[in-house]
Amino acid sequence: PPLPWHLIDMDRKMSHPSGRSLSIQTGRDCPFSCTYCSHKKVAIAKYRSFRPGYVLDNIEPLIKKYRITHVNFYEPHFISHPKGVKELCEGIRERGLDIRWTASARANTFMRFTPDLLKLLKESGCHTIGFGFESGSSKILERIDKRIKPSQIIKSVELCKEFDIVPEACFMTGFPFERIADTVKTMVMIS
Repeated sequence: PPLPWHLIDMDRKMSHPSGRSLSIQTGRDCPFSCTYCSHKKVAIAKYRSFRPGYVLDNIEPLIKKYRITHVNFYEPHFISHPKGVKELCEGIRERGLDIRWTASARANTFMRFTPDLLKLLKESGCHTIGFGFESGSSKILERIDKRIKPSQIIKSVELCKEFDIVPEACFMTGFPFERIADTVKTMVMIS
């Protein structure tokens, strides 16, 4: 069934530096097994996502009724399924939804997007992609089972810059097994 948005005080809920904002979860769970994440302890470990048409059917009336200008597609790795992302972007354009939007991605999947799909992201309103890069150290990335490489981090940021999308990067330090050299690699990656 449609999500029961009428149960929420929407005017009170919406706030974002770039305008009236709405966050919507577009899927559940995560197929990855990063060792630091509590997600595997509380979830069923089978990724399920909503169909792009269902997401659009839910947000379109809200965008129009509440004059929403920004949508956050909230999910740990929203931009990892090219076919679904393409359908969503095309749907935003076809329905004439004048929004800016943000989402999250993994470096290893984002860097595989074609230039045509990245252009479509931008044209449909994407302005920021959040990444959990975690570390600039290959050793740390392997130890936390992140399944990405520093070269993929760099490539993801380069792609964002090429298509005028803001890369929002998250890093962590202080793992019990982390050495100063690992932290330095992360600091160098950040700079």
